[in-house]
Formats: sequence, structure tokens, C-alpha cells
Amino acid sequence: FMISSLFGYVELREKTIFIKFGFIIKTEISYEKIRDISKEKKVITYSFLSLKNALEHINIKYNKYDMVTVSVRENDELIKELKKRISI
Repeated sequence: FMISSLFGYVELREKTIFIKFGFIIKTEISYEKIRDISKEKKVITYSFLSLKNALEHINIKYNKYDMVTVSVRENDELIKELKKRISI
């Protein structure tokens, strides 16, 4: 399962979620380490992947204190797929 856009993409792999922003930033998170997923409205974030959906973001909290924020065209679909793969 992969969602892509102009700035990067989010790929749900077998055991991890892989997130790529721009040309440099890459993050891979094991589903086992994800502890919370929430939707939030923000005006600006460093990691939005879709200009169309730039106000609505998904916060993925993992490990003890880490968090990554993404925004894709299909935010609701991404949340649904993530919840299938993790147990929170």
C-alpha cells in the first residue's frame, strides 16, 4: 500500500511504514513501535506531502517520545490501513 505525491510518499510495508519527504528525509517505523495515531489540523508543518490537504495532518507517535507528521491526499485511508496493521 503506497500513497505518493509531489513531495514524497508513504509506503505501508509488511512490517514497517516508510515515509520519504523531499530528497533527503527518510523515516522507517516498525508497526510494533507505533503507540498512537491522530488526525490534526495545522497551518504549517515541515512534512506535508499534499498541497491539496495541507491543513489536515496525521501524527504518528512511536517509541517513547518520537513523532512524525504526514499529510497525504487520502488521510482517512492511511489511518484505516495503519490501524489494521497495528494494535493500539
